[in-house]
Amino acid sequence: MSIRFKLVAALLIALLAAAVAGTVATWATDTLGRLTVQMYDGPLQTINFARLAQTQFAIIERRKHELTADAQATILETASLLEDLDKNLQVVLDRAKSVEIAEIEEMVARVRRDISAWLAGGGMASTQAELGDRVRQDLEILTQIAADAGYVFREDAVDTIDATRNRVLLALAAAALALAGVGVLLVRNIVLPLDVLNRKMRKIARGDTEVNILYAERRDELGDTARAMAVFKQAMLDIRDARDRAELATKVKSEFLAMMSHEIRTPMNGIIGLSRLMLGTELSHEQRDNARLILDSGLSLLQILNDILDYSKLEAGRLEVESIDFDLRQAVADAVALMKAKSDEKGIALAGEVDPEVPQYLRGDPGRVRQVLLNLIGNAVKFTERGGVRVHVRKLPLDNPDEPYARLRVGVRDTGIGISAAAKAKLFGSFVQADSSISRRFGGTGLGLAISRRLVEAMGGDIGVESEIGKGSEFHFELTLPIGIEPRAAAHAPAAAARPLRILVAEDNLVNQKVALGLLKPGGHTVEIAENGAEAVEAVRGGAFDLVLMDMNMPVMDGIEATRAIRALDPPNGVVWIVAATAGAMQSDIENCLAAGMNDYVAKPISPDALSAALLRATGVLEAQAQAAENGGAPAGPSVQERLDTSMAVLDESVIGDLEAQMGAEIVASLVGDYAQSARELMAQLATARAAGADQDWIRAAHSLKSSAASMGLAQTFRAARDLEFAGEFGDFVTAGHICDKLGLHIEAGIAALEQRYANQLAAAS
Repeated sequence: MSIRFKLVAALLIALLAAAVAGTVATWATDTLGRLTVQMYDGPLQTINFARLAQTQFAIIERRKHELTADAQATILETASLLEDLDKNLQVVLDRAKSVEIAEIEEMVARVRRDISAWLAGGGMASTQAELGDRVRQDLEILTQIAADAGYVFREDAVDTIDATRNRVLLALAAAALALAGVGVLLVRNIVLPLDVLNRKMRKIARGDTEVNILYAERRDELGDTARAMAVFKQAMLDIRDARDRAELATKVKSEFLAMMSHEIRTPMNGIIGLSRLMLGTELSHEQRDNARLILDSGLSLLQILNDILDYSKLEAGRLEVESIDFDLRQAVADAVALMKAKSDEKGIALAGEVDPEVPQYLRGDPGRVRQVLLNLIGNAVKFTERGGVRVHVRKLPLDNPDEPYARLRVGVRDTGIGISAAAKAKLFGSFVQADSSISRRFGGTGLGLAISRRLVEAMGGDIGVESEIGKGSEFHFELTLPIGIEPRAAAHAPAAAARPLRILVAEDNLVNQKVALGLLKPGGHTVEIAENGAEAVEAVRGGAFDLVLMDMNMPVMDGIEATRAIRALDPPNGVVWIVAATAGAMQSDIENCLAAGMNDYVAKPISPDALSAALLRATGVLEAQAQAAENGGAPAGPSVQERLDTSMAVLDESVIGDLEAQMGAEIVASLVGDYAQSARELMAQLATARAAGADQDWIRAAHSLKSSAASMGLAQTFRAARDLEFAGEFGDFVTAGHICDKLGLHIEAGIAALEQRYANQLAAAS
């Protein structure tokens, strides 16, 4: 039976109950009304008119005594009263008949005879008096009979009223019971099941797939809903399974990309590096052309690899967008300068222009802006054979001119082959080019515009194109960015020429070894080779190197393990400057290198400029250390531990600022989560060691907490962990216990300070 039928039946029952109650109420009202009318028309009027007759006879009797010969008016009044008396007696008689008072008729007839005789006046005076007395007595009896009849009528009316009330109450009770029964059935069969299904649906929506769904066996709408919920629950399970499989596939894809990145970049390092080294030697014209073709091919393959990796990051939602102050004119000039060589090779013009009203400094991601510009300019140069390419940046009006923002339109116009209307509709899709012949003629993956679109959207803008076949194209994107300020000068190591260094190259690939030697020896550096991580550790243990160029993937011991082993050595060998040479292009690869204790990194294939910059940074630090040694070992300024020891801040700005200057704010922000997890795990180890009385485990955990807190500039945490370590070493575990109780609070305060400082970066990363 359907719910609709049940509700209609309940409505009909309610209407029937209301109709019965209404009918009974109408009947009761009618009955009581008729009783009232009968009461008025019968006993009540009989009594009233009988009493009126008594009154009128008394008046007539008094008037009769007052009659005189000259009292004609009195005689007329008496006659009128006699006429009214007779009418009243007739009313009494009529009302008595209507209520069936038998004695009234006989009494009325006798009263009329006696009044007639009394009025005739025959006989003795005594007889007249007796007649008058009898009339009065009969009228009194007549009134009493009417009163008695009225009393009987009242008793009957009371019984009728009681019976009517009981019937009304019975009918109302029956209607109420019927409605209550209907209500109970509705609640039991509809309301409660709906509530149960609603609660179970909410649980399923929250992800609780262990919910047992009831009422699926019912043959009504609730049963349909329950069965639909079961299907929904199964769909949720299928979606969860699909999500798990997708996450696993994404993880596998990321791992595959990381592996392929390394595997491809390693030979690419050899191709590009050896090509550059070859171009630096004496070559014939033909050999130089061939070497340049090899280098260009390698760089093209590297660009394809970078596009695929960027697209993979975008698909996984892991591409970071910075928000820093930058010079827009410089970003445009850099992009134009980087593409100038290609435009010159083709003999076409390339120029960039920024309107004067555009603010010089904006806040955003200059790297991503430059990447989009390079993609658009590169495409424009690629598809233009005559004429030129022009980059133009202009300012657009804002909806609210008072806001501290700038709305920009960046256009890249070319005089190239143009794009058809059909091709424009799909141009920004993945792996899409205007026609199938383009990839054969010009090369490329078809990912550049897809990546550009996703980057512009990630920065809150939009991108489009205007083009016509044979008349060129204009790609443009619009961004709304906060107006920035002039960035502070970076606090990296001074960009002085690197002095000759003694460098250990830890690399198992022969080609990469030769590339490293070819890049380093022209700078006067002394280079030794270690073919795996274990050899690198032993070489550092036995020799005094200024720098280690550490590959990540090596046999016997990889770069991460080797770095940790080197950091475990005693100074000065254990503090050697280590630069990661990683073919891994993911942010996690860089974070793993720095977390293991490396100082810097360069990406493979190794660019000479990137390697030179890394050597300059290392040289700056090493020269500062040497200067400190010449000053009797005293550093040029207070050490990190000295600054933390005197700082009262939760997070010391000078220490964290130096860390940002060395590694970059984005990378430091990426370490916050690792520090939080590590610190909390160490606190748990402390609690376990404290409960078990494992003194050495306690001291080791405190030492690790001290070290990590110092690295992150957390002064209060550093001092508490240091005091805890000292107390443990001296066996004062009472003091250590008091310190340990407060250390957790310092750690949480430090984590909160770090999360607040890097809130924007963490939000963007998440």
